[in-house]
Amino acid sequence: MKWLERHQEIVKLHIKISNQYVNLYAKGIDYGSGILLSFSEMQVLELIMDNEDFKMIDLANELGFSGPAITKSVKKLVDKNVIEKYKLPDNNKEFRMRVTEVGLNAYKLYQSYVYENIFGKLFKTFEEKGEDFENDLIEVYKYMEKFNEEMKLK
Repeated sequence: MKWLERHQEIVKLHIKISNQYVNLYAKGIDYGSGILLSFSEMQVLELIMDNEDFKMIDLANELGFSGPAITKSVKKLVDKNVIEKYKLPDNNKEFRMRVTEVGLNAYKLYQSYVYENIFGKLFKTFEEKGEDFENDLIEVYKYMEKFNEEMKLK
């Protein structure tokens, strides 16, 4: 991979981390609630918690999922009694979703786990390295997001 020149280490690391994340993203983990939930499902759950008026298409757009992928995730969450679907009183065709008590408990356990094991350490690094470091990292992620969007169009 000589064409990468001095960037070889970061490209290899990015590829490795991306592949690891893809494998971990869909893996069900019990955070203490007795329910196996993946990072993907937790992201859907979190978005529903913050936006109970969202439609399925809104969830898909916000998370960058396809329509079938979000439908599958929502069905899994309903089957696990983590969310429930309900119809709108004035529209029999449309439905919305809300988080159940089981889902709220699972989310609290997930949130504690993720903060303690991932984001807390990351936030501490941001504090130590400074705002410029965090802003540079944001720019890298924005570039990667743009790249992903462009690849969807091909």
